Amino acid sequence: KAYLSSLQGDRSACGLRHAAVTMAASGRRKGAPASKTDQDSRSKKRARSDEFIDEDIPESEASVSSAPSSDGEASADEHADETADERRLRLAKAYLSSLQDLEERVEGGEDASGDDDAVGKQLERDALEEQGRFLREVAHSANTAVDSAQIKTVKGHNLPLTCVGVSPDESSIFTGSKDCCVIRYDAETGKRVWTHRGLRTSRKDRVKVTDAIGHTKAVLALSVSHDNRLLCTGGLDGIIRVYDARSNEHVGNLQGHRGPIQGLACRDGGIEMYSVSDDRTVKLWNLENLSYMETLFGHQDEIFGVSALRQDSCVTCGRDATTRLWRPTNDTQFVFRGSGASIDCISMMDEKTFVSGDQSGRISLWSTAKKKPIAHAVHADAVPTWITSVAALPFSDLVASGSHDGYIRLYQATTRGRGKKSSNALRAAGSIACEGFVNGLAFAKSGRFLAAAVGQEHRLGRWFPRITTTRNVLKIIPLELEERESSADEDEVGDRS
Repeated sequence: KAYLSSLQGDRSACGLRHAAVTMAASGRRKGAPASKTDQDSRSKKRARSDEFIDEDIPESEASVSSAPSSDGEASADEHADETADERRLRLAKAYLSSLQDLEERVEGGEDASGDDDAVGKQLERDALEEQGRFLREVAHSANTAVDSAQIKTVKGHNLPLTCVGVSPDESSIFTGSKDCCVIRYDAETGKRVWTHRGLRTSRKDRVKVTDAIGHTKAVLALSVSHDNRLLCTGGLDGIIRVYDARSNEHVGNLQGHRGPIQGLACRDGGIEMYSVSDDRTVKLWNLENLSYMETLFGHQDEIFGVSALRQDSCVTCGRDATTRLWRPTNDTQFVFRGSGASIDCISMMDEKTFVSGDQSGRISLWSTAKKKPIAHAVHADAVPTWITSVAALPFSDLVASGSHDGYIRLYQATTRGRGKKSSNALRAAGSIACEGFVNGLAFAKSGRFLAAAVGQEHRLGRWFPRITTTRNVLKIIPLELEERESSADEDEVGDRS
């Protein structure tokens, strides 16, 4: 991080080449003969080098390592024995090389943007993204971004879908359902890749629940790790089941909750995962070795949703009509009180802002600097309807909500100014026809599509008449968003800073 910050002061090609030479020399010095103790330590590190990337590696660098290579498996074998330090050095060199290519294209007139300071702006954008302060303004184009003729409708589950998730690399979409199954789809074609079939059991067979590799009751939540390796699912059976998303194999179970699991959230860039349950607790897990870390107490009733981004924190919501910000490292929590209705779903926009939906039909925009919502919106045009799902495109101003009124609605979130001069608002930005209960929403990380889990019933019960005119399907909604960049500094964004 310090190295990227220092690069902002010197954006010339000479400066970049000098930095690359310096890092290469540092790498050669690290390659000097080591003592026996150091060699033993290095061998241990090599055994873990293919597990998880150190969390302090910027995402922009990590994306370089995950890019497909021409020799496929040969490239993976080439870097199989490198240590964590050697991996960071290689990624830094690759990042510098990409910046040099960008500068050469600008100097040669090949860059379409024609920006003479393209390298500097790229460095600034990478630094802001790492700090969680980069804001993509895309909601202004949401009204014209959807082409209903291109929406894919995919049938896979026999019972209503309850949750949906998109892999960080945007290649796969995962869904869970009341039929105890978890299905993986190809995001491009919509075809099923594999299915984890559950085993529905009766009360007499509860002793076998922990031995099953599939869920024995409805699946209510799922989340994919930041490196696309692990898929975590939870549901009414109270057990978190972990699968290898690449080989479709069951890896293990995480047990500890005393009630149904309502939400899961893997930290972006880390090895932690948060889970929430009807037992009113938030639990923190380590996905590297599938172990329990900590339990957080505070909610006075059932917890229904959880969301997390890059920092070591998460937000939750529940039946006690509160949302809470948790910071486990500081052992602190911040309580935000709503209108009195149960808050059923929540999603973080950035590290300082998040949105929620409650049973009164209200979408609320929150800032970590305020104890009350800073803006509201109503999902339906006439009669408010129970909000069943919300999703925010991370580090942007685009928000989506779902209910059972026949539409997925899009909003533009604005948090500008301070005090009496503030102009916080949630403005309608468009709508997408979707009949049925929208029990889950998930944006692709780039914003190129929105996945919706649609069912004939509500994900938690049957309080409403079954909508028989629709089917239990996954909808893949392509979006063509136009980005209007903003640096999200203190003068413009106010509470975000």
